[in-house]
Amino acid sequence: MRTSTLALIVAMAAGCPASYAAIDIIPLPDQVESVNPVQGWVDTSNNANPLGVSDITIGFRTAPEVNPDCTSLISIYVDGSDVASESLVANEAAFVDAMGNPAGGFIFTKRYTSPGLYHISIPEGVWLLGGEASPAIELNYGIRQLQTLSPATGIYDQLSTITLTVAGTNVQQRKTPEFFSGLDDYDLTISIEEGTDSSVITMTLGETITTSGTYTLLIPGGTFSYDIEEDGKTVTIDSQEIVATYYISSVPKPAIDPEEGTVEGFDKFTLTMPEGYLMFFADTMSISYIYPVLPDGSLSPSYEYRVRVAEYDSEAGTVQLVVLNSDGMPTETLLSPANGEYALRLGSSLVSGTYNDEFVNLAPFIYYYTVNNLTGIEKIGLTENETLDVYTITGVRVGRNLDRESLKTLPAGLYIVNGKKVMLH
Repeated sequence: MRTSTLALIVAMAAGCPASYAAIDIIPLPDQVESVNPVQGWVDTSNNANPLGVSDITIGFRTAPEVNPDCTSLISIYVDGSDVASESLVANEAAFVDAMGNPAGGFIFTKRYTSPGLYHISIPEGVWLLGGEASPAIELNYGIRQLQTLSPATGIYDQLSTITLTVAGTNVQQRKTPEFFSGLDDYDLTISIEEGTDSSVITMTLGETITTSGTYTLLIPGGTFSYDIEEDGKTVTIDSQEIVATYYISSVPKPAIDPEEGTVEGFDKFTLTMPEGYLMFFADTMSISYIYPVLPDGSLSPSYEYRVRVAEYDSEAGTVQLVVLNSDGMPTETLLSPANGEYALRLGSSLVSGTYNDEFVNLAPFIYYYTVNNLTGIEKIGLTENETLDVYTITGVRVGRNLDRESLKTLPAGLYIVNGKKVMLH
C-alpha cells in the first residue's frame, strides 16, 4: 500500500535538498470529485500560519451521510512506516460538510507539520453515498520547508542582520521587505548569496538595534522567486509571506515557580522580577498562553490554556498568574492536559517598569514544561476476564470490550482507559 512512499524516501535521500521527487498521486475513485488539501507537496514555510495535512475534506459527487455501522479505522502513516501514527474510528471521526456541500471529512487529533512523507488510508464504507458504501481512498502527501528565517522570532538583546535561507537557486527580488516598530521604519540592505542547492538572502539593518521594544519584519508573498528541482524539472516558485516579530530586551528572564521541568499539570505560576528591575504594575487584562510544543520545537498554533494575572506586588516584584478553565474562570484544581511538552508564553507587555534607568515592558518570555501524569497499563487493575472501552484523549472511541492483551495491540500513544490517561508503548 505504501510502496510508492518508500520509493520516494529513497529518491529524496539520493537527491540534494532542493530536489523534490514527484509524489505518487493515487487516483481518486469515481465517486470522489476532490480532496483538500490536494495530494502532493504541502509547504510549511509560512511562519505566521504553518500548514499541515491534519484536516482532510473529501468532495463527493453525491451528498454523503456518515455510516454509523462503520467501525473501521482511518489511519495516517509517517515516512513509510507500517505502524500508524494515529488511527480514528471511522463512524466517530467522520463528519459531513455543515454548509450543505456534498462533502465529508475528518480531523486527526495530532497536527502534522514536520517535514516528511504521509500516507492516509480511508477504509470503505466511512460514508453512505445514496445508500451505498463510500469507496476506500488512499492519499499521499509530503510536507517540505522551503524557507528558514534566522534568527527565529523571539527575544534578543540586539538585532543587526536577518537571513532567509531558501531551498532553491536563481533568486530574484521582486518586492521590498519591511522592518518597522510602531510608526518607525528601518532601512534594510538586501544581499543574495547563491549556493548549489540553496541560497541565503541577508537583510542588514542600517544600524544595530539595541533599544527595547517590539519590531516586525514583513516579507510579502512573492518578494523573492527562486528555482527548485521538482520531478526532474526546474520549477520557479514565489516565496511565501513571512511576518516575524522580534523583541529587544535587556531585562533578564524572570524566575518562575514552578520551575521549568516536569509537572503533573497547571494551575498557578509565580514570577519574580530580576534584581534591578523596578516593577510599576502588572496588566491584569493581559492574557498569557500555554501551548503544546510541536516535534520540531515550535509552538502549536492553537493554545491549550489561557493564563492571566491574579495579583501582583510591586514592592516584592512578584506576579501571580492563574490558569483559566474552559469557562474562562480561574481554575481551582490542577488542569492536566495530555502528556507531552508544553510552553507558557507570557503576554506582551505583561509587566511594566524600569531597568537600568530605562522604561521597559517585560518581553513575552517562554517557559518550557513536560507534563507527566499518566497511569501505566499495569496500574489499570484489569481482572483476567474484565474488558474496557478505550478512547483517544479527545473522546473518540478506538476499541470496544478490549481485554488486557488487546490493549497491548493498539498503536503506541495516549489513551483514556477506565477514566485514566494511559500511555501504551
